[in-house]
Amino acid sequence: MPLDFSYQNLRGRSFKNHNLIGANFNYADIRGANFSYANLKEAKFIGVKAGLQKHWAIISLFLITLLSAVISALFSLTCTAVLLGFFADSNYSIETKFLFSIVCIIEFTVFFIVTARKGLLAGLQIITGTGVVFIAIISVFFNGAFAFASVAILIIAITITLPIAIAITITIAEFLGLIFTVIINIIVVGGSAILIFVLSKISIFTLAKLGVVLGCETFVLFSICIGWRTITEDKKDSWVRSFAIAFATTFGTSFYGSNLTNVEFSCAILKNTDFRNTILTQTCWHNAKQLNCVRPGNTYLQHLELRQLLVRGEGQNNNFDRKDLRGVNLQGANLVDSSFIGTDLSHANLQNADLSRAKLVQTQLDGTDFTGATLTGAYIEDWNITTDTNRTYATGTA
Repeated sequence: MPLDFSYQNLRGRSFKNHNLIGANFNYADIRGANFSYANLKEAKFIGVKAGLQKHWAIISLFLITLLSAVISALFSLTCTAVLLGFFADSNYSIETKFLFSIVCIIEFTVFFIVTARKGLLAGLQIITGTGVVFIAIISVFFNGAFAFASVAILIIAITITLPIAIAITITIAEFLGLIFTVIINIIVVGGSAILIFVLSKISIFTLAKLGVVLGCETFVLFSICIGWRTITEDKKDSWVRSFAIAFATTFGTSFYGSNLTNVEFSCAILKNTDFRNTILTQTCWHNAKQLNCVRPGNTYLQHLELRQLLVRGEGQNNNFDRKDLRGVNLQGANLVDSSFIGTDLSHANLQNADLSRAKLVQTQLDGTDFTGATLTGAYIEDWNITTDTNRTYATGTA
């Protein structure tokens, strides 16, 4: 008889390598539970709450916020000290300081534009590549290479670490984590810059002071925007998102290497859950929540459009060309006008799915179940079916 764990508190429990075929975990709290390499065929996880336990979420949020605050403070203090020291040095003329400012503004403006349009890595390549040229020019004509190099290095540090920290806090604590981290970093940066002004006794133009503070705050806010953009699955900086989710799922619920064939996750909360190397044949995800915050590995959950389709059942006019969707459960899904050219749909469940006018060209359909599916007007060419492919009562097929 299958085991019944429904409605139980299973936080932090280990089911590693267990045989749990058909087990009932409905509405259980499985945050931090370890199901690695477990056999969970036909198990029920309806309405479960997965992910990080509260104490791990709090600890992770605190550590990441602390790390980002320390980095922001270092960035602000060093930049302020270096730049104010340069501007206050009487060995440099007003013209030299002005030209130095123009070079810095041009360099970092280009960095902002490239990063916003092409991604963080492209921006860092620009600032490191052109930075070498600017440092050479500055060292020859303006004698301010040290100041520029110091600021450029810190810019690189802050724009790598802070977006990752922001992405992690959003993944763990959503808007609460974002607001908390933003407030802390803005206060730290502004406070650090003001502290330098108070202690340094450097007498320079008020406009220059204001410019340095605004510059530091601008880079922090820009880094926060990059972090937010990556967690919303912008492909320009997907590596930041991958790193953030990998960190956030470290102490979350783990299904690593488990067999989830015919498992039902309907209405489950799956934030910060590890699904790497799992078998997801015929797995049901209907109305699952926060599937965008799982660690998918190389499973079909890595595809944004497919995740939305699995949850909502609406995939009209979508493009799934040449994707590996073996074993996907699309029962009853709306796939009208969708394209599956060269897609591997072997052993997929397409029962009662609406594939009207869908493109099924060179589609792999070994063992695919089309029972009750609608194929009226579907464009079918060179699809690869076998004797295991079930087309029983499929409307529109020959």
